[in-house]
Amino acid sequence: MSAKIQVPLLQTLVSLILLLSIANPSSAESQFGSWLAGPTDDYGGVYAATVNKSGALLGQYCLSETGECIWLLGSDTGCEEDSSMPALGNTDGGAFGLTISCLKVNGKSRYVVKEFHLINAAIANSSKLTIAFPLQSGLFQVNRFSLDGAERAISYMRGVSEKANVIKNKETTDVRFQFPFQSREQLYR
Repeated sequence: MSAKIQVPLLQTLVSLILLLSIANPSSAESQFGSWLAGPTDDYGGVYAATVNKSGALLGQYCLSETGECIWLLGSDTGCEEDSSMPALGNTDGGAFGLTISCLKVNGKSRYVVKEFHLINAAIANSSKLTIAFPLQSGLFQVNRFSLDGAERAISYMRGVSEKANVIKNKETTDVRFQFPFQSREQLYR
């Protein structure tokens, strides 16, 4: 999956993310360890995400219209929109460099991880993930996440996506989910 996503698409994707209520899961969400996964409220996308004890969020979000997915870090630490900065990822399997880009959504700072494949590898081989990045103050923001249930949540998220029939209109480039289900509950049978 390409880590390069156009800004309007990314803003749409992040807007969908804001519709999620991680602290108050809906009946369509499923919990896997410390992770939740399911469709967004409007079925415009799917996600697998976790929130740590400090309220920071880490999640993979995929937009149904394009199939594009991103790893997103949500923190209360502010940033300058469209700026990029180096970050350090660390797991029980080792450390690796990352680049994160700032995106403002409804006045909140969010960070898109450009190295999608590195986060995927960390999740597959570790029990915890720490992401640290420098602040203007000279200090570092450090976010720690449990990966308990992450692989199962991501697998479930992709299954939800595959259960929905993706229909491409040959006359346009539109892609949409068509749900042949009467309710969300039928989606998970």
